[in-house]
Amino acid sequence: MKKYHYVYRITNKIEKKHYYGYRSTNINPQYDLGIKYLSSSTDKEFINDQVKNPNNYKYVIVRIFDNRKDAAIYEVFLHEKFNVAKNNKFYNKSNSTLNGFIYGFLGKKHSKEYRKLAIIKKNETMKNTINNNGENLYNIAAKKGNLTKLHTYLKNGLNIHENAARKFKENLDILKEGELLTTRQKLQRPKNNTENYGQNKDKIEIYDNNDNLVFKIENECLKTFCKRNNLPYTAFYKSKLDNSKLYLEVINKSAITILKKKKYYQFKGWYAKKI
Repeated sequence: MKKYHYVYRITNKIEKKHYYGYRSTNINPQYDLGIKYLSSSTDKEFINDQVKNPNNYKYVIVRIFDNRKDAAIYEVFLHEKFNVAKNNKFYNKSNSTLNGFIYGFLGKKHSKEYRKLAIIKKNETMKNTINNNGENLYNIAAKKGNLTKLHTYLKNGLNIHENAARKFKENLDILKEGELLTTRQKLQRPKNNTENYGQNKDKIEIYDNNDNLVFKIENECLKTFCKRNNLPYTAFYKSKLDNSKLYLEVINKSAITILKKKKYYQFKGWYAKKI
């Protein structure tokens, strides 16, 4: 008797919710799925509802294979593609792998080490699982993910890749002379060779984070004064322009570490004021 190996999808037409699985049987799939077999799900409510309300469900034989392994590989691919373990549009509670299941961690407590090992195991399984075309499932998933990002457009007219690139450029932190700037802010900042950038001898007062007057600058440009007193010039220059306080917006740990090494972080909350 011929053995059938098939991947199937069950859809709740009312809730628009799905279940993906695979099965090996001696019965022709069209006489098996939805008749003798209602999935391998452990969700008893899902199974019972199929029995009570069969007209609410649609049964689709996605693909039939010559062997059990190919059917299992394709199920792994579909589970990875839709991330069924975390997708609330699916009854599946876990992502199938050839070595078992990778669960979505929803409602479960796992250590960071366990979660990391589970992800590594899943990725290794995908990399070592080869389809009939000689490609591993990890590369297939990556290619499909990139294609999705390239063809998914946001409200600003950019696709996901383009939007991420623009966001990265706009939020790239540049630390120079103790000042944390985005690329856009840096481009808008006056250039070093302009008359207004650091050469004017304005009367400036510098206050600490408790609003105590610490320095009063007269007849000396801010840049020279800061260099002589080991102060973060560009940060105070920006503070003078927009009345901001130094480093309050800095939350990146690596940026804070650099500021501390330069001995600039001690000026957090300080500000410069033109008088």
